[in-house]
Amino acid sequence: LQGLEGIRELDALHIVSNNALQSLEGLDSLRLVTFDAQITGNRTMKNLDGLGLLQRAGRLVIRDNDELASLQGPGQLAIVGGWPTYAYENLIITGNPLLKDLRGLEALTHVDGVLQIGSNATLETLAGLEQLRYVEFTLQIDKNPNLTDLDGLRNLDTLTGLQTTGYGGGSLIINENPSLTNVRGLGSLNGVNTILTIKGNEVLESLE
Repeated sequence: LQGLEGIRELDALHIVSNNALQSLEGLDSLRLVTFDAQITGNRTMKNLDGLGLLQRAGRLVIRDNDELASLQGPGQLAIVGGWPTYAYENLIITGNPLLKDLRGLEALTHVDGVLQIGSNATLETLAGLEQLRYVEFTLQIDKNPNLTDLDGLRNLDTLTGLQTTGYGGGSLIINENPSLTNVRGLGSLNGVNTILTIKGNEVLESLE
């Protein structure tokens, strides 16, 4: 993406189905995506290098990148959301078969919508989310066959729900993670306001 080095802010960023693109180098000055950032279906992308100055995105979707082995890149990203008029303030990380952890998101503290981590075939750990304290609506962790624990979420203490929209509170969904042995990483969570769903985690022995 050389030639885009001068871009500092965007309303939306869609990097979709570029089968030879291996990184995001060239977006090195980008600090803000006001609304929607999507990095999806890029078959040979290996990392997120080039997003080193990104501090906030209204929504961030990282999906179906076949060779993405690392989220290293957006090391300053602190907030997904932050815009009261935008309804889709979600962080979605799904369908990235080589991703083993979430390192690269160490600065993230707030997700003002849904955090979904799902269908990542080799994801073993949520390491990289240790600074996350707040999820506004739903935390959904599903269909990660090698995920053994939730320890990367040990500082998450708030799952509030979209109270201002009349939908009630937040939901916690932990479904079909067949290697998950414990949920001790959620020990700081103060409460779930609406729905708690834990289903199909075959070796989960205790909710302690």
